[in-house]
Amino acid sequence: MFASVMIGRILSGFFAIKFTDMRLVHAGIAIVVLGCLVLVLPLPLWFTPVCICLLGLGCAPVYPSLIHATPARFGEELSGRAISIQMAGSYVGSILMPPAFGLVAIKTSVIVWPVALALFVGCLLLCVCLLDYVTRKKLHNAFATERIKDILHQVEKMAELRRRLRKERRRERRKNKLKQARIKRKLDRH
Repeated sequence: MFASVMIGRILSGFFAIKFTDMRLVHAGIAIVVLGCLVLVLPLPLWFTPVCICLLGLGCAPVYPSLIHATPARFGEELSGRAISIQMAGSYVGSILMPPAFGLVAIKTSVIVWPVALALFVGCLLLCVCLLDYVTRKKLHNAFATERIKDILHQVEKMAELRRRLRKERRRERRKNKLKQARIKRKLDRH
């Protein structure tokens, strides 16, 4: 499971270049849902590690993407507080949930694991959708502003490249003129 989370985080880092944070979160949740569905199916026992790897791959992009989108959602001034709340929630969840599920499994059975997992994924999806709904306008404006800054930065790079090319052309012309003048002087001397 932890190896699949690590691999998923590495892959999501590459996908983050092309996709937005929320697309990565939604894709991760979809992969977790797929893992839950496959886990419920009556498949051979050797297939369970594959399902757990799917769960790890799906969970991998969710937390980093939500943390990365926080300044755009809540603004620079509140982002420190919001990120600390997110981190505290993740640590509390990672400390409390395994023993809590262990107690539930002792009282009932391990068979409830896919159901509990599906409930938690449903809660995660609900929270992400509510977060989207509440901060959509601010997030859209932030991404639009970021995109405009990227475009302006690219335009500046292109303008700088044009300036460099013009300078190089001028240098080449001067060098050529100097060479021609030297050649002409040598020919005039002879």
